[in-house]
Amino acid sequence: MNFLNNKNNTVVINKKAEYIKPLVLQSISILKSTNHPFHLVDPSPWPFFAAMGTFFFTSGLVLFMHFFDNGYFILRNGFIFIAIVSILWWRDVIRESTFEGNHTSYVRTGLRIGMALFIVSEVMVFASFFWAFFHSSLNPTIDIGCVWPPKGIHPMNAFGIPLLNTLILVTSGAWITKSQFEILSGNRQESIEGLIFTIILAILFTAFQAYEYLNASFNISDGIFGSTFYMATGLHGSHVIVGTIFIIVCLLREIKYHFTSKIHLGIDLASWYWHFVDIVWLFLFIFIYYWGAGRVVDEKSIFSFFDFYFRELNSVAVEWGNSPTLTEATEEKFSEDETDINTFFITLIAFSIFLAFYNSTDLISYFRLILKK
Repeated sequence: MNFLNNKNNTVVINKKAEYIKPLVLQSISILKSTNHPFHLVDPSPWPFFAAMGTFFFTSGLVLFMHFFDNGYFILRNGFIFIAIVSILWWRDVIRESTFEGNHTSYVRTGLRIGMALFIVSEVMVFASFFWAFFHSSLNPTIDIGCVWPPKGIHPMNAFGIPLLNTLILVTSGAWITKSQFEILSGNRQESIEGLIFTIILAILFTAFQAYEYLNASFNISDGIFGSTFYMATGLHGSHVIVGTIFIIVCLLREIKYHFTSKIHLGIDLASWYWHFVDIVWLFLFIFIYYWGAGRVVDEKSIFSFFDFYFRELNSVAVEWGNSPTLTEATEEKFSEDETDINTFFITLIAFSIFLAFYNSTDLISYFRLILKK
């Protein structure tokens, strides 16, 4: 048995070495061919084609939203063009880093700085939409009745699907943090599991948001409220989709032994991006879903939410003392709030899973590794 285990371990080690060798020798390969540790990229057509695809995509989006002929055709083809260019461009980057060994420590530092600047630019993009929202909500004009939300708009219940999505997204952030911690510790299998759970939660978030959009009582054409709501939450949703693809690529690369405990830039950048998405969603939930709906404390607030169910349980107990069935009034009340009850218990389950995860993960060790790095 020991002989078999040793033999299997040898096969695994050889397999790992086959993929890790370019990573170990990357600095040597660069210094042999150049006198500097930086990577001067070869001429590439992808920036030009990416710019062309972006032009057609944005132009098609504007034409489509204004109901111009062939707007959808331009939008669809522009999106497909961008997707193809992205796949080919990222393929070249992976080849240059993993198999050609061009990404030295200096190059990786530059990529980290570039990602940080990209996130800062994304912060500015979201700030513009928050600016438009606050400009309209803090001083509503006479055109919308001098009130916020405007007359005729029925905002979503913040403690329904939005609260559930908040817990899902925060939990996914914890899982990708665990994955990053495990790859730093050299635990490849546990890191893969963390990425898988992150992807599952990200897909759940997108599915719930799509369901929320399909059942909303207003759309993007319903004045300033609809415009700011869907632009801010829709932009965030697109970032969630991009982040999900980012993490899926990292998962596939880790399965193929592209990452080690020393070199795992892809997972680091994906984690940064995903935490940025988490933080933006928290601001969206607080200011647009909760505060922006004009319901600071009412029958849908979380405190009244608990109070309602305690009162209902009490009334049920009293009724059951005199009759084997519920009263018609109680049945009607539970029927009206059936959706909120289901969402409430789903939220409790998600929150319990989140707490169980945090109690079983040594995050302090993770931050110690980060500081040492």
